[in-house]
Amino acid sequence: MKASKEVLLTAGPVGSPHILVHSGIGDSATLTALGVTPVLHNPSVGQNLTDHALVPMAWLVNTTDTLDNVNRNTTLFAQTLSQWQQNRTGPFVSSAGINHVAWLRVPNNATIWSQFSDPAAGQNSAHFEFLFFVSCRMPSLY
Repeated sequence: MKASKEVLLTAGPVGSPHILVHSGIGDSATLTALGVTPVLHNPSVGQNLTDHALVPMAWLVNTTDTLDNVNRNTTLFAQTLSQWQQNRTGPFVSSAGINHVAWLRVPNNATIWSQFSDPAAGQNSAHFEFLFFVSCRMPSLY
């Protein structure tokens, strides 16, 4: 196989640098020291990895528009789960779907920037990602 224009590599923040380095793309001195023949000198490969923390928060609400009734009633939960397992229909079909997404930035004049540099990829990159969705206790989600 041969690419005529470009190749997009999407193996994640750890997998992509791993594949690139083993292919000879990275810091030439590091590659040579590891016994890999450099193909392209790109010292930024595998650098500046930032953790993507996840902090789930859940709560029950008093409404009939969520899966709270299913979460509170074990018989109803079992029936709903059985329905989903049998024919992939019912409330669990969309229970893992995200209803709203928000990408937000810390303001440029925030005091944190006097102690730390901005880890974002640029001025249009978010610092925070909020995902809002109706939750349930499906074993596949936890």
